[in-house]
Amino acid sequence: MSSLALFRQRHSRGAALAALCAILFLTFLDNTIVSVALADIQSSLSVSVSGLQWVVDGYMLAFAALMLTGGTLGDLFGRKKVMLTGVVIFCAGSVVAAVAPSTSILIAGRLVMGLGAAASEPGTLSLIRHIYPERAERARALGVWAAVSGLALALGPVIGGVLADGAGWPSIFWFGFGFGALSLGVAAVTLTESSDPAGRKLDVPGLVTGACAITAVTFAVIGGENRGYRTWWIDGLFVLGAVLVVAFVVIERRSRDPVVKLEFFGNPTFSAANVVAFATNLSVFSVFFFTALYLQLISNFTGNQIALVFTSLAVAMIVAGLAAGRWTARIGPKVPMVVGCALAGLGLLLVDRQLTATTSISALTWPLAIAGVGFGIALVTMTAVGHGRLDREHEP
Repeated sequence: MSSLALFRQRHSRGAALAALCAILFLTFLDNTIVSVALADIQSSLSVSVSGLQWVVDGYMLAFAALMLTGGTLGDLFGRKKVMLTGVVIFCAGSVVAAVAPSTSILIAGRLVMGLGAAASEPGTLSLIRHIYPERAERARALGVWAAVSGLALALGPVIGGVLADGAGWPSIFWFGFGFGALSLGVAAVTLTESSDPAGRKLDVPGLVTGACAITAVTFAVIGGENRGYRTWWIDGLFVLGAVLVVAFVVIERRSRDPVVKLEFFGNPTFSAANVVAFATNLSVFSVFFFTALYLQLISNFTGNQIALVFTSLAVAMIVAGLAAGRWTARIGPKVPMVVGCALAGLGLLLVDRQLTATTSISALTWPLAIAGVGFGIALVTMTAVGHGRLDREHEP
């Protein structure tokens, strides 16, 4: 291959990776960007605390419940096609949320956005495997993918705080619409279509059972906080969720093309990485939701002040994530994963001690930075473990 041809190939690959990362950034950003505007939304639309939870969790619920479906549809009908359709749906949901006159419309818009994200995000990882068939270059591209996902989660409260304090909470969703439209145009030009329909089929029983299990448990957790966990229908939803999880496992074991390959969990490292992923993401979202809401309602922080508070966490996550990738490559995932979890736990304990009605930006900056270092290490490490396991699965 001539040097000119090699330059063009690398340029086209770089442009395609940039487009994928833009869509990834868009979908992950919306997990946390709304958290700093919750108090404004509450006063503007007279939303209860459970309603605020649905504003945040409605997006995550649709995203998590339908993400595997989006991946399968991309394999069957074309990843680029499904991804771009998802971005269009996301943008439509952003407009609905931005002009929402009531809580129910806002939550509906968030659900539509989550649906779009579920269709868009899986293709970002699958297309990387086709854009970079060489393992070494693919590993570097996957490192960029992991870094962008962490960056989006970390920058969500910072960007959201600036937007909400400037033009009001609807500007957060108009930002999502504008960024989504820009990403759509770039991706439409730079990406090529790919699919792997051979041997694939939509595991409808598994997809429906898994989505219903997630939905039942989510309704039970949010409803239980308001109605009490001893309420009969709350307990019934928890039982239903447990039954559906068992049914999901049975269905997946019998399926020829399962949604989740359960044999992966026979690998202790892979299973540990998923436990770390669950605990870390739960902690990250809890910090963004409850800390931001407390600072707005109790400590009377403005959006810009909250953005400053979370800047230390965002910077720490980014720097630690970059260092963790090299650290994990050199010594393996075990030690970084343990260190990351320990630092994240320590940071959260310190945040709890510092979070008072009279707290200040400086009082919260350093414990959030400690938590951010832990989150950055843990997220990158568990992502590297998952990607490594999948790389071995797809090796010829």
